[in-house]
Amino acid sequence: MLPATKEFIGYLWENPGEKDFSIMEALLTPVILFGKQEDGDTLIQTVFDHPFDIGPELLRPIFNRFGRKEDAHRLYNTFIHKENLVNPNYSEVFHVLGSMGYRPIVPVLLEYAFQEDDHEISKNAVMGLLHFDCGEHTGIFTHEIEEVMEKSLFSEFVPALVCKVPENGRLLHKLYEFGSTLCSTDCNAGILLGFSLSGTKGGDYFKKALFDSHWEAGSFSTGTVHYAYQGMENLEISFKDIWKDILQMESKAHPLDVFLSLLEVRLRLPLYASAKAEPFLDIYQSVFSGFTTESGIYKTIWKHDLLEQFYQMEKEMQMRLREEMIVKACTGTSSV
Repeated sequence: MLPATKEFIGYLWENPGEKDFSIMEALLTPVILFGKQEDGDTLIQTVFDHPFDIGPELLRPIFNRFGRKEDAHRLYNTFIHKENLVNPNYSEVFHVLGSMGYRPIVPVLLEYAFQEDDHEISKNAVMGLLHFDCGEHTGIFTHEIEEVMEKSLFSEFVPALVCKVPENGRLLHKLYEFGSTLCSTDCNAGILLGFSLSGTKGGDYFKKALFDSHWEAGSFSTGTVHYAYQGMENLEISFKDIWKDILQMESKAHPLDVFLSLLEVRLRLPLYASAKAEPFLDIYQSVFSGFTTESGIYKTIWKHDLLEQFYQMEKEMQMRLREEMIVKACTGTSSV
């Protein structure tokens, strides 16, 4: 077993009360990256021994990396009782069981997905449903999405289920019109996510919304930027692609703000982030490498008074690039 696994578990039990999430994530990172199944089994048993002592945000990386079918069943029995969530603070388990493909959770997800009294629970239930073939429920999804478009504030992630509706072209268009006019920017993240999961048709709407100032896709205060970034991953849009698009735009101020916000999201992701995450090496080569006062990107950013922010981001990118190279060297995946 890795020393890091013991250290993570030690921190968990030697610090009663509320734990510091940043410390826990840092301690967990080497286990996720380098741990064997023995390490994973130890972590998972720790979760079952003390299910409500570990932060719910850490359940997904642990179970997605090390979880097995029998663990999904135990997870369900630990956090769900008679199709009800045992602890409302642990609705993240909906997303975890969805990502593990544990189909018995579907009726529970359907029960919680359309509740309007708890944003987090509804969100995680929808996120769980996105992992399943839901053909028999598309009528319900269409109805609930249509209902959403009669309000300015609603359960934000219900529109993401548009990707589960066959022949959804009309619905996608209505969601785009709704998001561009009546929808509050506090509630448009689910629409962006739904676009990004709806193939080429949805991708076209996603790209239009991304740089439309009405959507505020780069906003950290509403959290929309995190799902704009997720949409980039889903559609395999690179930062180089986005930069090329910005250079063709007549008005660049808002698109540049979105671009830098998306970069910041990528910088914040842990090293064990999604396999779809664009490597730092690729981002650095396409955005920062060869950066001089004569380059087009310099002139554009300088013109919009974003140079200091860009330089700071470059330093952070260099640090993350070094981390990435160390991980690649240790796992034997480096191609540089």
